[in-house]
Amino acid sequence: MIDKSVDIIIPIYNAADDLEICLESIYKHTDLSKNRLVLINDNSPDPRIKEILDRQIGDNIIVINNEKNQGFSANINLGMQQSVENDVILLNSDTVVTDRWVEKMVVCAYSNPEIGTVTPLSNNATLCSVPVFCEENKLPENIDAEKMGEIVEHCSMHKYPQISVAHGFCMLVKREVIDLIGNFDAATFGRGYGEENDFCNRAEQVGYIHVQCDDTFILHTGTKSFVSAEKEAYIREHDAILRKRYPLQMHTNDVYVRDNPNGYVQENVSIFMDVENGKKNILYVVHTDFRKDASDNVGGTQLHVNHLKDSMVSEYNVFVAARDGEFLNLTLYTDKTEHFWKFYIGEYKGYFRFHDRNISRIWNLVFGAFKFDLVHVHHVHSLSFDIFDIAFAQNVPVVVTCHDYFFVSPSVKLLDADFMPIDSKTVNDEVWQNALGYWADIYNGTDYIKLWQKKSLDVLSKCSDIIVPNVSVKENMGQFYPELFAKIKVIEHGYEFKTAEVKTATENGNIEHFIESVKKTPMGYVIEGWAILDESDYEIESIYLEINIGDKATTIPTTTVERGDIVNAKGFRGKSFKTLIPFNIFDIHVSLNLLIRTSSNIFKKNDIYELDSVDKSNNSSKLINIGFIGGINREKGGSIICDLIKKHIPNVNYYILGNIGYDDLNLINADNVYKFGQYNSNDLPKLLSLYNIDAVGILSVWPETFSYTLSESLICDMPTIVTDIGALGERMKRTDAGWTVTIDDAAGQIANIIHLIQTDRNVLDVKKTSAKNYVNKTLSMMAKEYQTVYENLFNEETRQSGYGNFNAEELYKCYMKRTFFIDTAEKMDGIMAGISQADKDILNSFTFKVAKKIRSIDIPFKVQLWRLLNKSH
Repeated sequence: MIDKSVDIIIPIYNAADDLEICLESIYKHTDLSKNRLVLINDNSPDPRIKEILDRQIGDNIIVINNEKNQGFSANINLGMQQSVENDVILLNSDTVVTDRWVEKMVVCAYSNPEIGTVTPLSNNATLCSVPVFCEENKLPENIDAEKMGEIVEHCSMHKYPQISVAHGFCMLVKREVIDLIGNFDAATFGRGYGEENDFCNRAEQVGYIHVQCDDTFILHTGTKSFVSAEKEAYIREHDAILRKRYPLQMHTNDVYVRDNPNGYVQENVSIFMDVENGKKNILYVVHTDFRKDASDNVGGTQLHVNHLKDSMVSEYNVFVAARDGEFLNLTLYTDKTEHFWKFYIGEYKGYFRFHDRNISRIWNLVFGAFKFDLVHVHHVHSLSFDIFDIAFAQNVPVVVTCHDYFFVSPSVKLLDADFMPIDSKTVNDEVWQNALGYWADIYNGTDYIKLWQKKSLDVLSKCSDIIVPNVSVKENMGQFYPELFAKIKVIEHGYEFKTAEVKTATENGNIEHFIESVKKTPMGYVIEGWAILDESDYEIESIYLEINIGDKATTIPTTTVERGDIVNAKGFRGKSFKTLIPFNIFDIHVSLNLLIRTSSNIFKKNDIYELDSVDKSNNSSKLINIGFIGGINREKGGSIICDLIKKHIPNVNYYILGNIGYDDLNLINADNVYKFGQYNSNDLPKLLSLYNIDAVGILSVWPETFSYTLSESLICDMPTIVTDIGALGERMKRTDAGWTVTIDDAAGQIANIIHLIQTDRNVLDVKKTSAKNYVNKTLSMMAKEYQTVYENLFNEETRQSGYGNFNAEELYKCYMKRTFFIDTAEKMDGIMAGISQADKDILNSFTFKVAKKIRSIDIPFKVQLWRLLNKSH
């Protein structure tokens, strides 16, 4: 601790109410056994001022009542003369000081011998204003001066950044500066404005600098001693004097105001102010992120967490932490803002590590920065168990949702090496060894599964609640961990299709397109092509085709995919599209329109292609259309679908809606099979209707824990065929909206169901009625159940106590939405990174590739073409 005494000088002119508040805060937060309080009443007309000052009696309190008005600068000089050795803090009477304010300003002042003055942060202090630079900021209703002081100190990087001039509302001046350059120029600057600028400029000219104390906040309510017209007059007059005396320094000040070089301070404070909104903080942890800009962002677990986030963000501050490649993403969602950090944790090695030093360090950083009321772990595959240890150590309640069987085995899906379900009653060491080797590349020679289950049991036992999305999961988990059975709660997932905002498509002349192929198949026209939107303000999200017959428009979804070779001469990238247009939706010659959906608009290009009608008189009344929805791999029933197709059942069409990750299924090429590819889930009702799907098949061979695709199918009133295992079997038996088949001969049983439907379509109608009676659980219903769990766990004893220590600079440097650099070195790194990215963009541009090709071949006018391309780029 630096042993320095300070004289706190407060010039006073009226504003009695402000003065009382200011004094109350000083007595609360100032050590007056060491520091002195100098109160100077500049002959205030308000009699309350003298009454207040007469009550200020105590050691180290000096009260001076001027017999006539001296003006602000003269009062400052009078205060400075009360000591020959103490540093001084000039403090306005319309301020509220906060905890340890003097001590922190002194530490700042003596952190560098070049420092002459120190100004703290404030809501109203021009260059030192937060959260908005050079503005009179009003604090939010839930944040008072003391809370703001805590926020500023907690998030401070302690950089003590240099500023062009100090601000006189609260300004520490070293005694050595006063001794060297003298007092304020009271003769010139009279009652105020510009006196501190003049003093600072003189100090700077003899070698001192002025800094911002970025860990201290003082509330400044405003300049109530001056009426606005009077203040404006002083500003104009004194500004002219300053510019004449210090042209270079005033220019530097102008540049500072223009560029805001310490903007990172305001931005950083703003982030933490957003967190302190009176709401509780929940941290969701998931193995991969659902953000659109994240890799591997599609999956049931991510979808559920996204749904929870959307449902809870009005009640809580929701933090979502998830791996994204070599990084851990942390996103804060509030009802008004979104903040995003990205921390390097290294690549996932392909096998789970119970503890990871890099990940643990980031958790400690995050827990130090933010106070969490609850942690909800959804998945830690690709992460570690460190999140549990850190939350437990902080006494923060932890809820875990089991979205699969990760806590039973790292093989996750509870399948053996032959894709058969593992039964706790019959599984043996050999089965585990083969399963771990096949699914997780783990050698079981160390009796790994016992170690895994021991550690998992230890973690789960310490969690406040264990939640599963289906009763079948509780039963399966209970077989492996009977001691946890009573603790497990069932909360089924909610689901809703998003209702797309109705928007009128507008014609856009900047759409480039190309139809690559049109293939006439027994099921319809298969159309493939690509489109580019030649506009920098929009990005293609999805592509649709449209057929107009009279006043009726039919929209056909497509599978829309990024393709690296689709780029125009300006460098705009496009997307490819593919779809099947069934013959049954038109019976005349029609034209196709192209629709492009962006995040905010729908653009249209008319008449891109023409289609002939097809004679449908030979269509059989026994034709059955079976749809398979969602991503398909072997675990999701790919082999069953292959076996079913190979039975060559007459009058059956198969529509595979979703990506295929099973080679045998990809290789099938049959006239009655259409592989749509990835689709937007909100387009599913349209696709099922467009292709006249009679029944949906969901044929997983592993015990699914819920199945969103089943919810989608039932919401669409679809009779559904499912495998009788896990949540699929349990949910279907409960609804009776379809059929269950066993996995040992699923294809044969499905063939029998198809034959039954072809023989008597009333069978299908009965199941369809049951599907229509399905009562869907909405997202709000699910959210209420989770909110009940959360609220039962919230209490002051379990909230992370106090603010923790953390590296605020590291946290800010990982903030992905920031607009400021901290220092010159970082700014140069950012500039070089931008240049590097620009180089990559140029190298990958269509223009560059064409130009490079031109340079390599011998053709006439090569030089002219090269110059033209350079000019166009």
